[in-house]
Parts: sequence; structure tokens; C-alpha cells
Amino acid sequence: MKARAGYFKEGDVTKEILGVGYTDVPTDPKILNGVDPHEFIISAEWTFGAINMCQTIAVQYRALAKATINRTLQTTYIRYAESLETDAKTMLSGVECLLLDTSRNDRNIYAYYYANRRYYIPFGWYANRVDSLCSTSWSLMVENSFNPFILGGEYSAQVIDPDVYTITSRTFSLPPKSKEDKMYSFFQAGVPAIQQKLVNFLIVNNTTNLGDPPSAFNTGLPLSFYARKSYWITPPNNQKTPNSKNAITERCLAHYGADIYDVATAQCALSIFPELAEGMSVASGQTKRLLSSFSMPNVTYPTVTLSRPTASTIRGWTDVKKKGDNTSAGAYFFRMIADQYKLTDPLLGGAHKWSDWKPITGENAWAAFIGPLQTAYSENKGIPPLESDAVQLGLKVLPAYQAMVSPGGGIYYAPWNTSANKAGTFVDPFMISNENNFSSYAGLTMLEQVLAKGGDQENLAIVTNLLEGIENYFSTCLFDEKKNHFFTQGSYNKLKGVKKKPTNTIGPFIGGGDFAVDVHTWGCSVLGVEKVDSWFGTNQYPKLSVYSLWQTVKLKAGYFEDGDTSKKILGVGYTDVKSLKKLTPPIPKDKRHKYIISAEWTFGAINMCRVIADQYNEQSSPYYNPLWARSMREDADSMLQGVTKLMLDKESRSDDTEAFYYTNRRYYIPFGWYGNKIDSLCSTAWGIMVFNHFNPFVLGGGNGKRMPMAISHPMRPLLHLRNLQLDIKDISEN
Repeated sequence: MKARAGYFKEGDVTKEILGVGYTDVPTDPKILNGVDPHEFIISAEWTFGAINMCQTIAVQYRALAKATINRTLQTTYIRYAESLETDAKTMLSGVECLLLDTSRNDRNIYAYYYANRRYYIPFGWYANRVDSLCSTSWSLMVENSFNPFILGGEYSAQVIDPDVYTITSRTFSLPPKSKEDKMYSFFQAGVPAIQQKLVNFLIVNNTTNLGDPPSAFNTGLPLSFYARKSYWITPPNNQKTPNSKNAITERCLAHYGADIYDVATAQCALSIFPELAEGMSVASGQTKRLLSSFSMPNVTYPTVTLSRPTASTIRGWTDVKKKGDNTSAGAYFFRMIADQYKLTDPLLGGAHKWSDWKPITGENAWAAFIGPLQTAYSENKGIPPLESDAVQLGLKVLPAYQAMVSPGGGIYYAPWNTSANKAGTFVDPFMISNENNFSSYAGLTMLEQVLAKGGDQENLAIVTNLLEGIENYFSTCLFDEKKNHFFTQGSYNKLKGVKKKPTNTIGPFIGGGDFAVDVHTWGCSVLGVEKVDSWFGTNQYPKLSVYSLWQTVKLKAGYFEDGDTSKKILGVGYTDVKSLKKLTPPIPKDKRHKYIISAEWTFGAINMCRVIADQYNEQSSPYYNPLWARSMREDADSMLQGVTKLMLDKESRSDDTEAFYYTNRRYYIPFGWYGNKIDSLCSTAWGIMVFNHFNPFVLGGGNGKRMPMAISHPMRPLLHLRNLQLDIKDISEN
């Protein structure tokens, strides 16, 4: 079928299949007019039908592999399934890129063309490049793993009979399904087969499954990482001085700790599948955990305060005169939390104590706003009520945000007296992190939408004022006109470097910091083309655009095929690769663009490219540029292929989990922490979001207030179409 009717990348049947046509590819030169036969005709409807077939048959082959005890057959069936899943994935990417009509984005209307060109189909009718009802319907079915040929739409391994599976002339009895069969429940909840092990990692990578002796302190807190003990001492990624205090601290934080940002990304990813009870329990459980303000074991997380040991707090005191009160509105949460205070070094043994007590703005934006509100939106199938846990949690940190506003409107990085990464030093209290402010802008925007819908005018005024201040800060302090990209951070502090507890020495804002990839990818995802290109491009800097910023990011921090910047980009690192010359030994220039790749930041870059491509592809926009849109979509596609190939751990913590590594090697990230090639909660969560075209910076993963046209991708029907409103003119004119 592929060989006869496939539509292939560059027309080359040895490369990825992007779709199918109707029959044998045309060979008449008069018809082809110079176009390669296998790049001439693609049908959206029939391609989606082919994707459905590939996904259906892949499920059945995997069921056969599970049922047979013949190792050879098992290997063969798994190989067949993986091949079909790969074809389904590349065709889905291809048909979206080639046949999605976003020309009516201003009215929230998307459709798929019938075919890519006018073409006489040998079966008796013309195909045209016009919006098609059946093509669009098929796309929604495929995106939601709905098989129209089975009542109820299930991608079932049992097609013919509830108890028997038939293929050709042979019949195999399948093992009986049980309610405890997790993978089956994932199918029922609509989790695509190729994502099930990733989703399961988010669910099971928690303190209950640490592998330590049973402890009353294991509450099921999701963990940021999973690392085998041998990792820390196995070259080339081993710690150089594993007995040092810093090395022990790093291991303990990785083994027992949860960065609240990481868990918030897991909340976002799990909210994509509201029918998956196991996942939604994890997501809503984190909201309840933070709402209680303590990490002590209690599955219902009741509001019990002073009766608990103060060491179990996960946020600062809300009343410094009454230590122990941390349940009322006021303080930030600490960036990392654990459900144990007394720890055992996972490598060497020996007693250790939890030692990370840093209340950071960015982590709080994700943990108090973005993650919980996305979860609540999914649970409520729309805007959550004011009395919901998520809204109450957001209001709980609102006073802290008010207290952290800088003179220019931006939100400070951390409160006074917050310890810095280096022992004996403190964070500059007048410093502003732009990444943190982008997260805050997105999270506060979500809260603003909820408060407006619920009619809470008092808190709405507070949130709106905060948002307007952040916008003012962005428009005046974000752009480094000398280097033609965004500042990473800045400070109002007159002092250079804070080695002691700082004093009140506030001065004018000065931007700076090492170049940061996520400041640009997250920033452009949140602000969008309209703000960036108008604030910094059209008026003051006519050559600046989101597109040009992306080209800067690629050249400074891209991870390229063969390390060659003229070839495909496969991902991004963290900062300018020139910094690699400072390593010991220094990394040669020709190897810097294939040295470090971050799965998390690459997925963030893919999300940005998709968001911005949609905006540049909007014909009614003054920023319409289809060439830039196509280029950014191509970069998104090549990065998705690259990060999946390079960073997916198929041998994760168990045979029913997969995860994405944090980085491709052990590497000291210049912003203050080590990246390790270990399974990462946030990398995996970001991967799931990207696979499902879910933009975490917008409530519901689709379009939203304050972020014009900031749509990750229209193919989030269950979430995006909830807010779709049609006027009579939309129907009558089209």
C-alpha cells in the first residue's frame, strides 16, 4: 500500500511516509508536471483512515505479542507494532503540516482540506483543495483515538469477539481482562498506545515506589527523577567526588525530592486525559497537598497545622510572629518539597537531612496557578468554580505576589534572605527572572479568567493589576537592544554580587545574565507574535521578530544533525554553546552543536514553534508570513523526531514505563544546577503535552485571554472546542 500510493517526504519512499493518496501514484509526466510521483497527491480523509488502521492493527499485534509464549513470534509482532506506530505518527505530522487550513483562525474555525490539489480520482470524481467535513471529522476521531468501525470507538485488541481475536485463519485466545489491568484502563481513557508507558511513569514515579523499606512518610508524592544507584558512579556521567557533601545533597534531592514545577507539568499532562482516574488522582492530589501546606502523610490532606512537626512544612510562615501558621493566605511554597525530613543517602547510606528551602517565584507560578488550574479545568470540563481547590490554592499565594512586585511591575525572583546555591550566600532580593515572569504571566492570566467568570471582583482587580505591571515590565525591560535578544534576568540592586545578607540599596534596573533558551521559547509562547513583533520589532527594531529570535536561539544553543548548523535541528540545550569552551577539557568548536540537549527545553521549543507558526500562518494578521510559519513547523517536526530518538528511555524504572531523560549527559548548567541523563518527570510530562498539542501556558491547552492567537495547535478538540462559538454568518458565508 505504501509503495503504491504513499506520499513520502521529498518523494523518497525510503524516507518518512507523510500520507496516502487514492490509488497507484500517477506516472504520466503531463499530470505530474515535474512533481515526484510520491509527492503529488495526498488525501486527508484517506490518510486519517490509514492512521486509524495503523493504530488499530498495532494494538492487535501488541496483544498477540503479549499472548504468545513463542519468543520469535513475540519479537516479530512487537516489530510490526512499532513500525505501524511510527507510520501513524509520521502521517499524523504530515497531514497536519500539509492539509490543515487555519485561514479562519480569527473565528476559531479550523478544517482539513479534502486533498492537496485538484485531481481527478480514477474512481469517478474530482478531489479539490477545499475544506472538507469528512476530512475534519476523521481528524477529530484520530486525534481522540476513536475507531469508527467499532461501537464505542475503542482501539480494541478484541475485534471479532469479546473473548477471541482472529487473524487470517488462525485464532488465538487472549488473556482475560481484569479491572486491575492498567494498560487496558489507559485504552479506555483514550490514552494513545504509544503514550501509555509515558503516562504511567508520571503516575508511578512517586515516594510510595522508592524501593526503600515501608515508611509512614511515603505519601505518594510524585518525584522529579528516577535514577538507578549505579548511575552516580558509572562513567561517563558519574559524579567526580561522590563522597562530598554537595554530591550527597544532589543525590538525596534527586532521590527523595519533588520540584513543584515538575509536578505541575505532570498535572498539565495528566489533565489531558480526564477519564483516566489514576492520573487525575495524582493531579488533583498535588493540589490538595499544597493546599494543606504540609507534606506529612495523610491521604486526604486535611487542614491540620500546629499539630504537625514544623519540619514538614512546604511553604514559608504566613505569620512570622506566630511560627507554625502556614495555612492562611500569604507565603510562597518552597521550590522543592519532600515527604521526609530525615533521609538516607541512596548510594552510600548514612543519615542526611532535607536541605532545600528556597521559595522561588517561577515554581510557585506553575505549582499554585498553572498545574492546579489546568487540572481543575479538565475535571470541570471548563472554567472551575471559585470554591474549587485550585482557585483557593491560587488565592493562597496572591498576597506573596503582591509583596514581590518591583518598581517596574515585574515580580522579584525570591524573597529576602533566600539562600543561594553556594553555601553562605544569599539570592539578590532585587533580582528579576524573566522566565519566572513569563510563567507568572501565564498563570495569573488563567486565574484572571476564572475570577472573571466567577464574579470575584476584589481578587480580579488584584490579579489584573499584577498582569498589567508585568506587561509594563516586559515592554520596557525585557529586550537587550545591544545583543538583539531577551535579557535572562535583571536587578535593581546597586551592589554586584550578594555575599552577605543584602541591605536596601535599590537602584535603576540593569538587565543581564547568561543567554537562556527557555526565556525565549517560553517568552514567545506566552507573549505571541503580536506583542513581541509590535513591542520590539515594528517600531524600535524593524528587523526583530519572534522568527528572528528563534534563529538566534538555534545558532546559539541548537543541537544539530552532525553538529552542523546547516542541517536539521534536533533539539536545544540551555545557553550559548560558546560557554562549552570553558569546560575542562574545553569542547572543540565543531562538536559544540551536538554536545548538550535538554528534552524539557526542546519540548518547550517545539511548543513555541507550533504556537508561532499558527500565528504567522493567519492570513488576516498584519504579521502573516507563511514562509516563516512553514520554517518553524519544519523545525518543530525535526526537533520532535530528534528528541524522541535521542532522549527516550525505553528501559525505564519498569517494563510498563518509559520516560524522557533530563539531559543527554551529566552537565553543569550555568544557571546553577547539574543536568543528568536520568528519567525526568518534567521532561516526560512536556513530551506528553507536545504529543497531544497541548499548550500549558493557556487554560485548557488552546486559545486564551491576553495571549492573542496563542494556540498550541487546533487539534485539541476535547479541550479547545468547548469554547467554540459559531455565529450564523460563519455558517452562511461558508
